[in-house]
Amino acid sequence: DGSAISYYLTAPFVANPAGNVMDAQAISRRGPGGWSTEDIATPHHRPTLFTTHQEYVFFSSDLSHALVEPLGETPLSEEAAEETPYDYTPYVRDDTTGVYTPLVTPANIPPGTKFEEYNVNGRGEVGVVTATPDLSHVVLASGVGLTPGTSGGLYEWAGGKLTFIGDGGLGGGRATFTDARHAISDDGSRVFWGVTEGDVYMTDMTDGEVVSVSKAQGVPEPSPNRAQFQSASSHGSLVFFSDSAQLTVSPGGGLYVYDVETGKLTLVTVPRHGNDAFMNVLEASEDGSYVYLVDRGVLSETPNAEQEEAVEGGDNLYVLHHAMHG
Repeated sequence: DGSAISYYLTAPFVANPAGNVMDAQAISRRGPGGWSTEDIATPHHRPTLFTTHQEYVFFSSDLSHALVEPLGETPLSEEAAEETPYDYTPYVRDDTTGVYTPLVTPANIPPGTKFEEYNVNGRGEVGVVTATPDLSHVVLASGVGLTPGTSGGLYEWAGGKLTFIGDGGLGGGRATFTDARHAISDDGSRVFWGVTEGDVYMTDMTDGEVVSVSKAQGVPEPSPNRAQFQSASSHGSLVFFSDSAQLTVSPGGGLYVYDVETGKLTLVTVPRHGNDAFMNVLEASEDGSYVYLVDRGVLSETPNAEQEEAVEGGDNLYVLHHAMHG
């Protein structure tokens, strides 16, 4: 609502900061007396050796809470202090009280779980992928098993409990997501995820069912499948992903949308002539009805307001409007 903003600074702006990294984090809030600013760097017992890692990775939409991947070995809560010095966990920070809540603790993982030391980037084996706007549901990627019978993958944290989502193709390492916008629905009930050069999946967190949303419909399954998650609607009913392979009766590949409610898969980047070359989704509306994308094919021959026309092979910017009822 414009009453608060968080941003980076190149140095602390208070006399005795709790921590001092190259990218200091601040929150400014507007109150009856004007604006006030707080340095929210995490505390450290000694130098971390890491200076360029940004500790704050997500904020709730009202900036009342934040997800933190801290540098170094300093535990930020008594629960985390119970672990060995090199055990790693992200935290949720209450930005009104300054209290840090660890997401991974001895209380919610199998007994005897061991984590490795930090790597050269200061990151541990567990990291944040995405979260709901209020941070009540957080998707974590882990190189070690966080629930019984698993050896690593993607997990959902909610109310202090960890739930397995899928293996995510981690292979013992951390997952990497190029884009995780709405990879989890706002209510935390659906999570979209993928594997490198593989399918895009949806896990229903209410019953644990896993569905491949990039499975071919009406044509043979391509090999290999190289689907990549692009975006989803905030309610989790529409998911957009790209694949250069043909997955429907429409020839060619590009940007696809999968309707979770109907199970229908549709290719939405169909060129008017020549070849299509989908690049990426830039942004989408909350309900998925409008999508801004870059494509090097001619998807529309109608000139824009400046009388410019799409050029085959050019970086053409389009807006896709999806009628919600047809």
